[in-house]
Amino acid sequence: MYSISNFIFGLLFGVFCLAFGVFTLFYRKSHPEKFGKLQKMQERFGEKAGYVIHWINYTLIPIVLGLFLIIWFILTGKSPL
Repeated sequence: MYSISNFIFGLLFGVFCLAFGVFTLFYRKSHPEKFGKLQKMQERFGEKAGYVIHWINYTLIPIVLGLFLIIWFILTGKSPL
């Protein structure tokens, strides 16, 4: 049996993930110098590969996870967490 706190946590976590991914998507364009880990990844993996890895980890995955959690919650009424 799921408790109300589990429902709320799952939904809020999904909203947080989505907001974080969207924030990094726009912040990356306006303030790329603020991403310290991006520069380290580019040094380690090369400029293009480091950018892609960073973009996937800090933008794409949070957006996809957030959308998944929110849609799952809306469709089933349960938290997958």
